[in-house]
Amino acid sequence: MPGKGVPLIEGSLRRQLLEATLAEAPREAVGIIWQDQVYTLPNTSQYPENQFAVHLGDLRNLIDELKVPREQLHGEVYFWHSHPSGGVGPSRFDANHKTPMRNHLVVSLVDGDIVPTWY
Repeated sequence: MPGKGVPLIEGSLRRQLLEATLAEAPREAVGIIWQDQVYTLPNTSQYPENQFAVHLGDLRNLIDELKVPREQLHGEVYFWHSHPSGGVGPSRFDANHKTPMRNHLVVSLVDGDIVPTWY
């Protein structure tokens, strides 16, 4: 269950997530949202069209590069990934592979638009 204060997926944030999802399709896109900006990370899964994986070092490097304060990591940084083939909501795999971050978002591509689901 997401924590309080998750951002609404609208306007610029919605456009950024749609663009990132389309840019990576048919692979699942993955990354973080911080300060209403979408950042992508390499999907290192052996099955990137059906799953995501992220090297912890890539995530740490991005967080360091953005100068995210450590106290904001578990409340104001949001982990996201896409389901470019539809599949609204998190899969069993997604639920079993959550990061230590409190808030996770799956962005499903449906009829050329996104359906966001917090989990």
